[in-house]
Amino acid sequence: MTRNGKFLFGFILVFSLFSVSSFFIEGASISQSWLENSTFDTSDGWFFNIEGDQNDVNGIIENGFGKLSILGERGNKTFFENGTGWTIRQNEDDMTQPNDFDIRDNGWWATHYWPDNQPQLLRVQWERNFTMGVNMSDYKITSASFETWINASVNSNVECINDTSGIDDIGNGDYIRYFVYISDVARNREFELTSYQTTDLGCDSGPITQLNDKKLVALSESTLKFYLEEVLKYDSYNFSMTVGFLLWCEDNINPQDIDQFNDIYMKNLSLSIIYEKNIDQLTKISLNQVGEEISGSNIRITKANLTFSLNFTQSQSFSSKLSELILRINDNIYVEKSTKLIDINSTFHQFSRRGLDVTNYIQKDEPISISFEVFLKEDFQLNETASLFIDDVYLFINIEEITTQDWTPLIIALIIGIISAISIFGAYNRYFKYSPIERKVRKLRKKIKKNKKVKKIDSIRNKSQIGQSKYSKRIEILNLKEENIPNQNINVQTKKKNLLVLLWILIIIFLGSFSIMSQDKQYPNKNSFISLSSGPISEQWLENNNFSTQLNWFKTYGLIGNQITLDTNIGNGEAKFLVLGQENNFIACSGVPNNTETSSGWINATNPQITAKPSRGYLINESGCFASHEWAEGSGFGDELRAQQNTAIQWDNQINIQDDMSDYIITDANFKIKVNATVSALSGEVFPQPNSNSGLDPIESESTGGRFDIGDYLRFYAFLSNLEKNITYQVAEFVPAGLGIDNGQFDYLNDTIIEPENIENFIFYLSEVLKTDNHNFTLTLGMEFYCEDDWSTDWDYFNEVYIKECNFSFTYQKLIPKYSSISLNQITEKIPGGKVEILDAKVNISYSIESSWPENLSAFSEFRISINNNTLPRTILLKDFNTTFQQLELDAKSYIIKNKSIYFSLEVFIGNTFNYDENVTIKINQVDLFISYKYIESPTDLLPLAITMTIGLISLLIGIGAYQLFFKYPPLVRKIRKLKRKIRKNKKTKTITINKYQEYINNIYQDKKEILKTPQLESNGINKTSK
Repeated sequence: MTRNGKFLFGFILVFSLFSVSSFFIEGASISQSWLENSTFDTSDGWFFNIEGDQNDVNGIIENGFGKLSILGERGNKTFFENGTGWTIRQNEDDMTQPNDFDIRDNGWWATHYWPDNQPQLLRVQWERNFTMGVNMSDYKITSASFETWINASVNSNVECINDTSGIDDIGNGDYIRYFVYISDVARNREFELTSYQTTDLGCDSGPITQLNDKKLVALSESTLKFYLEEVLKYDSYNFSMTVGFLLWCEDNINPQDIDQFNDIYMKNLSLSIIYEKNIDQLTKISLNQVGEEISGSNIRITKANLTFSLNFTQSQSFSSKLSELILRINDNIYVEKSTKLIDINSTFHQFSRRGLDVTNYIQKDEPISISFEVFLKEDFQLNETASLFIDDVYLFINIEEITTQDWTPLIIALIIGIISAISIFGAYNRYFKYSPIERKVRKLRKKIKKNKKVKKIDSIRNKSQIGQSKYSKRIEILNLKEENIPNQNINVQTKKKNLLVLLWILIIIFLGSFSIMSQDKQYPNKNSFISLSSGPISEQWLENNNFSTQLNWFKTYGLIGNQITLDTNIGNGEAKFLVLGQENNFIACSGVPNNTETSSGWINATNPQITAKPSRGYLINESGCFASHEWAEGSGFGDELRAQQNTAIQWDNQINIQDDMSDYIITDANFKIKVNATVSALSGEVFPQPNSNSGLDPIESESTGGRFDIGDYLRFYAFLSNLEKNITYQVAEFVPAGLGIDNGQFDYLNDTIIEPENIENFIFYLSEVLKTDNHNFTLTLGMEFYCEDDWSTDWDYFNEVYIKECNFSFTYQKLIPKYSSISLNQITEKIPGGKVEILDAKVNISYSIESSWPENLSAFSEFRISINNNTLPRTILLKDFNTTFQQLELDAKSYIIKNKSIYFSLEVFIGNTFNYDENVTIKINQVDLFISYKYIESPTDLLPLAITMTIGLISLLIGIGAYQLFFKYPPLVRKIRKLKRKIRKNKKTKTITINKYQEYINNIYQDKKEILKTPQLESNGINKTSK
């Protein structure tokens, strides 16, 4: 091998070693799906969790989907009745029933003949229980309708209020009152569903003796739904209905009045109810998977991408605008995107085309969890099931070893390679390219230059021999006249070797470059890398954490709640949460009507069912509401007859409350009416004489045999109603028993207090009328006078009747609604992103309460701490607060998200609806959020230096090769070498003009002789020239 060949081989070997060694200096990264069973082929790996009403939602994996369902349902119930299965309901007041009554094919029927000397007020009623078949506590009545049809036929002796011909007197006229009641089975609550009282049946003009197919309906659909819902609160499955007729036969003709009610019918009663499933507020269902954790001290999560597909099959009746799909990663809500359920398309689609970047939600050393949560944020009704389908859930996570490719060995190898290349090149050009004899001569020359003593060289016989020995081969090569076939074979072999050398150089360069540029490889099970990191950094992340000022904090209310019930303030180093309880006492009226400041505004009014008023007058005077009534069937002054046997008068007072009663609950009430009366109590049948009176007959022994029914009576009553008086509830009633028993000329009802029979019912009725108007309602006080015809000529006298006082007040407390909440919030600076590892996060809080929490009223209200809308698992029940400050530390690491601002919240959450009479103050005097983290620092990236040095080494090798093979020769020699190569390849060559071939050789020879001048020549003073 020639010296040039050895030289090139050495450099190729060095470069090969450094290139191959670079393969063993590796980085590592991996990208893989972190969830199992992403396509829901089975239920493996996935599970469901439900909070709230278990009957409202359901989860199942089937047909390759994860399915989250909101269980809607629509039902209807129609009751069509004509009397079958109904039974007689007894009259609680022992009122007489009509002559005949029955249930016929076409409905409920009655008939009655009144011959003047029989009971005048009659009633018959039937009842039946009904079942809904489902538990109505899980449903809301969305639609209801009621109707029934009535008929009647009477003879012409029945008088209406407008009749004047052939009668002696008229009061209310004869009438039929049809009615339908609805109640719970035990009749704790009973409401009049509909009623109708005839006013023109029997009128002479016509005459009108028929009532043909008149339809009765409920007052309104909303009222009907309310009544149904109320009665079903006592028994969620069953309720009761009552239908009946009330007949009034007024004595309008003297000496005898006959009233004939031929046929009275009610038929085709229809009650239709449509109900939909109640979906309760704050119910949740989630589809979850918990994967393996990413652990290791020398790895970094570089990217995490979540993709999934979904659709939502919803009915057109899906009305919840607040309910949403919440995505949780490691129990953290994905805050970048929340989706309302109503906005999700019904066709299957990818949630995000590029997937969701969840890198900052993934942390090391914690199990990785994914949760798709359907959160129902409000109460609503759903008539059919709506389902959210989820599929193709993939979580791709890129994990990288913390190694920025340790290029140190490679750089060292490159440095050695460069130094070696320069050293070898220098050594070769200065020493090894010369023959041994030339080296000795050069060495001798150096000594001569330095005037050093030299030894005699005996081995040089003749300087011309040196030149000849060096250039003999070149002369032979340039001998164009000779043909040297063996040399051609040698040249072919040399050519092949050069090609192999070139090929090897290209392979090594390629492999070296590939080893440098290739970085992404499959995850290796190695730890041969360099990991640098900063020390832990622990910082307080909240500003103004001791509440010294109002700065940095702001309040918000939840879905329910306002400043009327909840509030906050900051001052004196404390944050205070105020639950604004309050108790007020409202005096609706007090004292004598229209005679005190607290009992003004009373006006008289007509009873809509008993329009006839007391015959001797009525008014409000200094003693109260006064009325006097006299009924005389006959008199000593002729055959005068007064028909006002049943009269009434009432007074209304419209009451206004300044407070909005929708914010309060009535907790107590006091309602008392003071009444008294004076009535005639003379015995027997007495005809009126001047200044004489006849007595009332309250008991059967005081009447003519066969005439007594319920007797004469005086009834006091009170109603509560809305201003329109279309919703009215009787809240008090009093009938003095035995008033008017024969014991003298007069009988007295001394001052008597009337109160509601059940104060809870009174509060309920008062609350209901205030729902239609939160500030106003009507109170009605009234008297009814009933004069039964107990003698052939009867005379009843109610001398003086008073409602002397009405004292009405009630207490109400602030309503604290269930699920209402208030929070103090702070938005902090961002957590550093990138190469940061969260080590720990702690919340420390100091809290107390000024007075004990009403545990018996609200056991489940609590204090919450939230980070980025994620409530920390540990909450504090308000009943567990003490009046002295307590300390609590909570772990919050899993809720800290890198490169995100922290939304930090302190929240009071009300877990039960209750009312309270005073404020409750919860105090926080300090809250800390300490976050510890560290920067993961990669070593200095030496890749650019490695690449530069590699390019430099390659360039150096190329430069050396180019110099050795080309640039070191003079231009003419290059041409000769080029000619030589063409001759080897037997190619046609151009003529090279050389004037004197031998002269050129001599010139070369002469140059070399100058280099090899002997010491003798130098000592003789000959100047030497070095070229």
